[in-house]
Amino acid sequence: APLVGHNTLRAAVVGSDDRHATEAELEEMVDLLDKALARGAVGMSTGLAYTPWNYAPSDEVTHLVSVVVGHGRVYATHMRNETDEVLEAIEEALMVASSTGVRLHLSHLKAGGERNWGRMPAILGMLDDARGRGVDVTADLYPYPAGSTLLHTLLPTWINAGGIDALLGRLEDKESRRLVARQVHEGIPGWQNFVGAIGWENVVVAGAPSHPSYEGQSIAALAAAAGASDIDFVSELLIAERATVMVIIRAMSEDDVGCALLWDHAMVGSDGVPVPGKPHPRIAGSFARMLGSHRGDEGALVEVIRKMTSLPADRFGLVDRGRIEEGAIADIVVFDAHQVTDRATYDKPLLAPAGIEHVLVGGLGMILDGETTDATPGRVLLMA
Repeated sequence: APLVGHNTLRAAVVGSDDRHATEAELEEMVDLLDKALARGAVGMSTGLAYTPWNYAPSDEVTHLVSVVVGHGRVYATHMRNETDEVLEAIEEALMVASSTGVRLHLSHLKAGGERNWGRMPAILGMLDDARGRGVDVTADLYPYPAGSTLLHTLLPTWINAGGIDALLGRLEDKESRRLVARQVHEGIPGWQNFVGAIGWENVVVAGAPSHPSYEGQSIAALAAAAGASDIDFVSELLIAERATVMVIIRAMSEDDVGCALLWDHAMVGSDGVPVPGKPHPRIAGSFARMLGSHRGDEGALVEVIRKMTSLPADRFGLVDRGRIEEGAIADIVVFDAHQVTDRATYDKPLLAPAGIEHVLVGGLGMILDGETTDATPGRVLLMA
């Protein structure tokens, strides 16, 4: 069920430069967005923490979101900051929603960095207050205290301006490396500085195609073994891999994750990025992990199932899915409530879960008696 990516719009019209869109460029993005929504996209998404889309001001986002409102669709946002300025980022998202009336969805809600642990009750309080004022806001998250992203996105935004070739060119420059090291240590106002919040010891290589021996090891340990500074090691690795390095970031607290998952308006997602190597186990484990964590508590299990089925289906307007009832599409998972559990680990991230007996998509069995079949009934879902 595709969302129109703000990143796709901006890359197509503005490119990867560090600047605001012109009035003509903004109207071109509006036209492209309007056409995509008319063709059935379920909404629009932003990735405001990532370059070059974090170069867009709030006014640009608000202007585009107004088009989403006209189609009655959802605005989903990967917020501008999930570490030290997470509250300010939530305020920005709520401001966009309150000024346009759009249905707002916060993607993989979190508070990253140990100094921000314990802020989830305050975050949920902000969201409840907003709902009390009439802002229709929901969220999703995955049930793990670690996230995953591309390594180069953890560097300051200026070094990523202009695309991959420009990034690699800057990384060749020793003065640029020294500036990056200083800014990671000191921070930059408004920048989501994950490394400053968690340290390179909590950034673990998940996928590096030409360096498979690095997978599962932290940047700090690899740099120490190479006798290099953290930034020099990162720079050389990104150059060697042409920036295609995926990492796992150990950033959140279990208590905050558990707190957020209990919010009535939070749904479960995987946010999976399937890359070679040792990707995040959330790809294979998220949903079975949630089901398994509530074995023996029927009431809690029913609520978890709602957060994975009818709640997201309703949120994104999938009117014939998310429930087992007459007339609905037969997307059905049959599992053993006493045996279901995730088996995926950070070392073996793609192990299939246990206790899943059958999976039907559109009434056709993709897994029957625990074994995969040749059926391929999945299809792209579009709004009418």
